[in-house]
Amino acid sequence: LADFSQTAGWGDGLGENAMRAHDTVAMIGPADVLKSEAIELGALGVAELAEEIEVQARDCLEWHQSPESLLEQVVQLRSVFEKTVAAFDYEINPLRVRKPGAVHGGELVAGRSA
Repeated sequence: LADFSQTAGWGDGLGENAMRAHDTVAMIGPADVLKSEAIELGALGVAELAEEIEVQARDCLEWHQSPESLLEQVVQLRSVFEKTVAAFDYEINPLRVRKPGAVHGGELVAGRSA
């Protein structure tokens, strides 16, 4: 989990910094890493947004366009990412009181707002 929250590209700001610098190439790697790590952890809302950013950034690169059209997804990804990390932190907190036999299934953070 430390890798996901700290070095997944968006956790340390690489993707957002690339967006600010209009560096489409530098957005692709962090989005791909975040997508892969989010899928492994079951954070499907994060994975979906990261994939959208990755695919659209590749399209911008191919068509020699600015990544400005990705601003909404990048902002939304930050919010979903932070909520997901907070949910993970809550779930794995060893000091949290748990009810015996309580089982939680499904995705940790269901997704994103439409």
